[in-house]
Amino acid sequence: MSADERREQIIDVTVALLGEHGAQVTTRQSAEAAGIAEGTIFRSFDDKDQLIEAAIDRVMDPRPGLEAIERLDASMPFPDFLSSVVRVQVEETTRAAGFLHALGASKKPRRHLELDEAIRFRVNSIFAPYRDQLRIEPAAMSHLLRAIVIGSVFHRDLGNALGPDQIVDVLLSGVVTSPTQEN
Repeated sequence: MSADERREQIIDVTVALLGEHGAQVTTRQSAEAAGIAEGTIFRSFDDKDQLIEAAIDRVMDPRPGLEAIERLDASMPFPDFLSSVVRVQVEETTRAAGFLHALGASKKPRRHLELDEAIRFRVNSIFAPYRDQLRIEPAAMSHLLRAIVIGSVFHRDLGNALGPDQIVDVLLSGVVTSPTQEN
């Protein structure tokens, strides 16, 4: 196994262990789960903190969810496309939220909410094929969707979380029962 493959294997098992044990996971547990000697970890990582940061980076990486969205058929009707996008976003955000909850207050992501410019462009272009059906810019739609999903997933404990279908309904129809008429 190459050094890069070994590093990825160590990160994979550490992600799983962090989800189970939180930041108290030990390098010994990671080594045992990877089927390697504990010292092998330190050929890839300077210390436990660097390993945990690599695991956090893996879980918080927006690219897998974005790639799933980019594989969607952008020629489908907008409500169906939006529903598919919301489901991917809710799933990815729920996974990340569970991971962060398991880490507790001891470890917080450092730059994980900051997307590099290439990722930001891809995120903002998701709704571009539907531009003529939107009242706001596609980039604004993307940000609004993300804000609603994050707010809903991270505040489920308040009992007012919206499910994917409700999020789609709010984005398509708003929150009022009937639009007010201007005279």
